[in-house]
Amino acid sequence: MADDPTRPDDEQPDVTENQSEGAASDATAQATSDFVAPHPGSKKMPQWNTAELIDAPYFTRRNWFAMLGPALVMGGAAIGGGEWLLGPLVTAKYGAALLWLATISVLGQVLYNIEISRYTLYTGEPIFTGKFRTMPGPAFWVCAYLVFDLGSIFPYLAKNAATPVATIIKGGEVPTADDYLLVTVIGYLIFLAALVPLFFGGKIYNSLRIIMSAKIVLVFGFLLTLAFFFSSPSTWVEICSGFVQFGNVPIERAEKTGADGKVLPSDDWDMDGHADGVEPILKDIRTSIKGSEPWPDFNQDGKPDAPVDTDGDGKNDSWGDLTTHNDTNDDGRLDTWSNMSVLFKDENKDGDPDAWPDVNDDKQAEKFIDIDGDGIRDGNNIDNIFLSIFRGDGFPNIDFTLIAFITGLAAIAGSGGLSNTPTSNFTRDQGWCETYL
Repeated sequence: MADDPTRPDDEQPDVTENQSEGAASDATAQATSDFVAPHPGSKKMPQWNTAELIDAPYFTRRNWFAMLGPALVMGGAAIGGGEWLLGPLVTAKYGAALLWLATISVLGQVLYNIEISRYTLYTGEPIFTGKFRTMPGPAFWVCAYLVFDLGSIFPYLAKNAATPVATIIKGGEVPTADDYLLVTVIGYLIFLAALVPLFFGGKIYNSLRIIMSAKIVLVFGFLLTLAFFFSSPSTWVEICSGFVQFGNVPIERAEKTGADGKVLPSDDWDMDGHADGVEPILKDIRTSIKGSEPWPDFNQDGKPDAPVDTDGDGKNDSWGDLTTHNDTNDDGRLDTWSNMSVLFKDENKDGDPDAWPDVNDDKQAEKFIDIDGDGIRDGNNIDNIFLSIFRGDGFPNIDFTLIAFITGLAAIAGSGGLSNTPTSNFTRDQGWCETYL
């Protein structure tokens, strides 16, 4: 009740607490009705509206446990191609020295996820809707994001998963180009199988939560078993230090030797005890033929291993004196050459080989000159940009042959690509970020 200016102060009517709260509520409602929500960005997107905030939730132990649901879904989604495909490929060549790229990628994703969750809590709309509000407008961004995430539309991960399955079916033999149909069929079956829980699992979120929970238990259980029973403390040190070795880049360099002529332990990249040089990578054979480049010397006898014409028809049909390289003493290094000639593939009978020879009899065309015969290409090494400049050596000569894989590792480490974006949808639908934002 309002004060009466004609009455003395001691005769003014009492104002109860409920009356004050009611007046405040009326004032808030009036202010809300008078407030016009802004219409940011493109006018082709709907205007924001207004509503009263709900009361702050009261959290108990049960509430905190319920928050694990969305975390399991997002955590399970984060385990994918980056960890199982690109990670092993890069670390097999460079060890853990390039894992600092994953550190930067994951930290960037944390900041991104926090900010898009805050946006969703403030506006009530997913982050994609907010992005579409920016210029030049939603039509442009729809097309742009379809291009950005084109790789996720096609089941490339299912196709990659088909390779180990096909290997099991073939009794441990890795599929080759001749097994294209088998790998393709398995890939499509895996892709279709991944859709089954979405169709028959009831509410999609609940289905995903169950699947991702099982995935995390199985994957982490498997990895922890390997980590504790099949690794050494030095491996743990290498991995942990790799996450913070900022500035490491891949290079090609021969391994250094000491005064005694033996390889330095710190530079023995493949830990074979030999001072390895840089083994040349073979270009595509058609490019080499068209460019009239010298033929490589596979058997290291000082003579190029050029194809020859053995039947006198004017067309090459054999690799000449090139024979199969074998490991006769089973020490893991190819040491002798058998008398069995290497197969010369020329399906179109034009006299030019269709592929490089298979000199180590692994059913695959050679991709590099294996000088030391260990089956592993030597020359991959690591240098640090900052240390190289500090030593006065200048900027290191980066090896860009695997730059696509290294970039891919950084791009999809954690929840890569656009898979971070659904975090804002979980924020809106599940409210799992409200406790700390």
